[in-house]
Amino acid sequence: MEGYERPRINGDDVEHVNTGAASKNRDDEFWFDDGSVVLALGDIEFRVYKGVLSDYSPVFRDMFSLPKPTSPSDTIGEAPTELTADSCPVVQLSDHPGDLKHILRMCIPKSGSILNPFVTNRPSRSTISALIRLGHKYQMGVVVDHAVAYLKIWYAAPAFDTSPKWHLLYSDDGAPGKTYAIEVVQLARLIHEPSLLAPALFLCCSLGEEIVQGYKHDDGSCSALSLEDLGRCIAARSRLADETVSLVLSVFSPPVAKACATPETCETAFQDILSALKGHADLIAHPDIFRSIPVHLGSGLSAMKLQCASCSKMVKKRDADKRRELWRLLPEIMGVRDEVDGWTQERV
Repeated sequence: MEGYERPRINGDDVEHVNTGAASKNRDDEFWFDDGSVVLALGDIEFRVYKGVLSDYSPVFRDMFSLPKPTSPSDTIGEAPTELTADSCPVVQLSDHPGDLKHILRMCIPKSGSILNPFVTNRPSRSTISALIRLGHKYQMGVVVDHAVAYLKIWYAAPAFDTSPKWHLLYSDDGAPGKTYAIEVVQLARLIHEPSLLAPALFLCCSLGEEIVQGYKHDDGSCSALSLEDLGRCIAARSRLADETVSLVLSVFSPPVAKACATPETCETAFQDILSALKGHADLIAHPDIFRSIPVHLGSGLSAMKLQCASCSKMVKKRDADKRRELWRLLPEIMGVRDEVDGWTQERV
């Protein structure tokens, strides 16, 4: 994945390996009696297979290659060890058990489970976050790639489609949601994925008080924007509102289309639209610059119905062209131009 950097391995990432599989709470989904390693996270234990995890992760492979203790008095690092009846090694991890489950479902899908949640259905937000965060931590590049590719469908679609699907930025049909954009900003910075950064910050600008409250995860933890990113969003809101007003004026201003069949009627329609909008600044002075202006305003402006087919087509083209231009400027608008290389070369 372009921009993905493998993190360094250090002692804080992974706890010690030992052979003490004291009876705690066995996970109902991932406990295989013939498993070759027990992963212990708090009071939850998972018995799985070294070979499978090693194939996905060089971090796990290195952990599993550590010498196995030979007696109950042996230690690895600071951790005292014990021996189980079948001498199955235990790896103590500091991750949340629920997050690890998402990783295991990708690596060790069970009978009747969905092999790839990104192909056959839409993964939950907790799944996406866990796969990226733990996938990055354990250097599971394939897992991270799947999750990032899915996020790009919703947060960066216009840059990867010759026919921009701007509506996906605002879709309620299975989209992760605007509040989740706060988490996407954190994920984009974690894995150095610039294509997600500007769109995610842009969606944060549409939030109300949630932008300060942060995104709350299922386990009660919270992802919040840094003060620097919060400042970027506050500064960008004003610029975005100005750009939206400018977009509306350029879309509905005369002249009419060259092939217009009813120039006087359509010119009057344009003037009526602009006059109507003067009393409804709230409809246009907002940060959602990628919401289609003709579609968004058309149902509330009867004058739109008076335009001929040529003028209607011209209005839609003006709208799309202006939004393409603003897309190219998005990193600059969001204050992350220096962090996003090659943005203007992206296809829109």
